[in-house]
Amino acid sequence: MSLDTVLKIGKALRNSKDNLKYFKYVGSVKADVNKKKEKNYPICITIPVKEDFTFDWENMDLTPENQRDDLYYFKYETSNNDTSPKKYLFGDISYIRRNGIDTKGKIKSTKDFGNYTLERGNAFENGKNILNEIKLTYFEEEIRKTINNSNIENLKEKDEIIKQLIKSYKINKEVKLSNKIEKYKDEIIEISQKVNQDISEVTLFDFHSRFEEFSDKITLILKYASAFNFLLEESEKINEYLSNKQKLVDLYTKVVVKQINPRVLKKILKKDEDIEDLSEETKNKISRYANFEVFLHFDYQGKSWYKFKQSFDLLNEKLNSGVTDNTDFGKVPSKAIYRTLCSGNDRNDIQFPQFDKNNRMKSFFFKGDEFIDFLHSEIFLEKPLRRLQGTKIEFYVLPVAINENKQITATDYDIFLKLQDEVRIKIYDKEIDEEPLFSFFDEEQINFTKFDFIFTDASGNSKNDLIEISGLEQSKLKEIAKRIETINNEVKQEKKKYLRTQKEQSNFKIEYSFRNILGNHYYDEKTGNSSVKANPKYQSHLLKVLPLIYTDNYQNDEMLLSAFIQNVEHIIRSFKKYISSQFIKLKYDLMFLYKIQNNNSKNDKFMEITNSKSYKIGLQLGNLAKNLTLEINSFEKNYVGNLSRRLSTLPDFVKLKNDIEQKLIMHEKTKYTFQTSYDLAQEVKKFSGQYDKEKCAFGFLESYFKPLPKKQI
Repeated sequence: MSLDTVLKIGKALRNSKDNLKYFKYVGSVKADVNKKKEKNYPICITIPVKEDFTFDWENMDLTPENQRDDLYYFKYETSNNDTSPKKYLFGDISYIRRNGIDTKGKIKSTKDFGNYTLERGNAFENGKNILNEIKLTYFEEEIRKTINNSNIENLKEKDEIIKQLIKSYKINKEVKLSNKIEKYKDEIIEISQKVNQDISEVTLFDFHSRFEEFSDKITLILKYASAFNFLLEESEKINEYLSNKQKLVDLYTKVVVKQINPRVLKKILKKDEDIEDLSEETKNKISRYANFEVFLHFDYQGKSWYKFKQSFDLLNEKLNSGVTDNTDFGKVPSKAIYRTLCSGNDRNDIQFPQFDKNNRMKSFFFKGDEFIDFLHSEIFLEKPLRRLQGTKIEFYVLPVAINENKQITATDYDIFLKLQDEVRIKIYDKEIDEEPLFSFFDEEQINFTKFDFIFTDASGNSKNDLIEISGLEQSKLKEIAKRIETINNEVKQEKKKYLRTQKEQSNFKIEYSFRNILGNHYYDEKTGNSSVKANPKYQSHLLKVLPLIYTDNYQNDEMLLSAFIQNVEHIIRSFKKYISSQFIKLKYDLMFLYKIQNNNSKNDKFMEITNSKSYKIGLQLGNLAKNLTLEINSFEKNYVGNLSRRLSTLPDFVKLKNDIEQKLIMHEKTKYTFQTSYDLAQEVKKFSGQYDKEKCAFGFLESYFKPLPKKQI
């Protein structure tokens, strides 16, 4: 199962020097990189924190650029699908504030993102209940530990004291002691005071109480970050702006006017309004405009928040307890934290009969440190290599092994991810002309020799793994890719020869060929353009055959010819033009898909079809029928467009043959078709074996759309 590979990856990343950047509950500063490879960071502000956890506002500064890659923030997310308002508990703050201007120049509603938000309730206020739960858990553990280590020996009395102290803490009021434990009153008071003192010295709790005192100032910095960025760049005093909101808003307005896109500013300004003399209404609009990112780094005398191990562990324990249950087997997920191998939903089959869909996340468990390893594998789970063309199926590649059985390090994984990003961008920008399903494995820099492939349904709010293919060898993948490339070139040459052109033909690509054969074809009468769109049949078939292609077991595909005939008939009935070119396009897609099938035979499936008796009699009938195209306007749509219905059985074939011959006589075409009619009659008489209407229809279409030879002058 791919989860084994995920845990192996997570273990290596957890044991790396920079393990924090891989941790599920931690995010880092994101810098945009331009074409010159220059990094554009968000506004990064450092706020010094004094020993008593008060904030040193006057010494706020812009974070030096060489320190920004080491900035991290804590993400309090209770599952992969957590859409609840953000909760802030501790650490640095990542904040994005955005709105826009509508066509009438009005400011749209503001949205904010990050681990700290203001628009969906203040994230600090949202986190208070969670912090109180952490405090209570910590208090209970400390009380139990202290009581159990005390001189009190009676176990029942110990339990009674613990219950009374916990109750007292919960209601924040002294509880009258029962007669049983009244004799321990002095000791109980001493224990309670000690534990409460210990709680007040925990960095997480101490910081939180101080933060509450200054949360209004933090809010101002976040909402008007561009103004503070200007002040810090100009080495201006900060305090007077933190204590005078109107002055801060005025400065923010001036900064925005200088920074805002001129086209956006033009929408805000009144007609003929001068930016040097703005109306109060316009100033108010601009003061509400937002389009920036800011990162607040709290500097604890040179120490970052994640260096406070006790606080960091308390946060992790709280999150972990919320997403897993402890069982005899190990930790079992109680919420969706990983894609699971269960595709059953309202549209698909349920892979595991009688399995409750609501319990899909519980289909695996973690032993020992495996869950901690899992929490360091997020970077491999969040980004697929690519999405299959025209579908909502994501394709993930997990590296498994490297050359000579060497131990895999975080550096190996980092190089792999970098190469994957480069390939992903090339595919997106259509810079890769070879087969995209194999493009990644041609990279010479890849040190890995074995991979797991995962196909995931990303159509809903949560992702579900549909198919896993484990342990694919890179050497075998390259061998398959080379074979497909050779076939691709052969089919291109066949197509060039058929078209009698020297023009180079486009490469065939597996997904596109399947889409063309199985998808829905449309014709726009207004523009005269044609298009092909994917459909559920294409998507489900792709999922069926790709694992076979990747394992070199794609040997037979009964759906192709039938779908090909149906689509050609639809095109004939629906399109006003391009009918012949559409047939040729589909024909060579069909040829390509048949030839890549590995059936260990000298003759490929396409050749088997064209050598069949059904195909050959269809070929001759198509030669007869093409003589009627210009004579009968409705012939093509009524006859050729419904061909498979008219060729269901061999007697149906004979009936259509006779019908066509009658029409040839009526239109005086028999002098051109006499020999073909005679030859076909002989072939039908001696026809033996199984008749196949689809092979026959293919032969008919092949000769029907084949261009007539040019007349010799």
